[in-house]
Amino acid sequence: MALRIQQLPNDIFENNAADLLLHDYYINKACLKNKIMLTKNVFSFLVEGSKELITHNQAISIENDKFLLIKSGNCLMSENLSPSNNYRSILMFFSDEKVIRFCEKYQINVINNPNNNPYHICNYDTFISHFYTSLQRKIWHNTQAISATTMNF
Repeated sequence: MALRIQQLPNDIFENNAADLLLHDYYINKACLKNKIMLTKNVFSFLVEGSKELITHNQAISIENDKFLLIKSGNCLMSENLSPSNNYRSILMFFSDEKVIRFCEKYQINVINNPNNNPYHICNYDTFISHFYTSLQRKIWHNTQAISATTMNF
């Protein structure tokens, strides 16, 4: 029996046409090597647990002191539970078009990724920590995942 490929964010949102989508992803059972097809880019802000990402025969793992930027495409993902048997992350999906508009608006020069990795491991700084906290508050005060179509850059 073939494993199902999860298409994200398509499998989460009925209407995923928005340029920015937010989702509170929570599980209490570990998921190992799920086949994922990302139709949008995603920031994965870990709240609890750890994540493993496998792309192009390269595996990386991060704890909740870091976050990931993952380019749209195919990968394998594992979500490992915390000592309290939970995994939670805030997922922020966004389109290539949104990135292009953001870079044009703020006159940011785009630099090609020399090693062609479809992901980037990021450290939290003060700004990102505050941004992440505001995303948590916004999501956790809603009962459903929200479409962040009103977020303008």
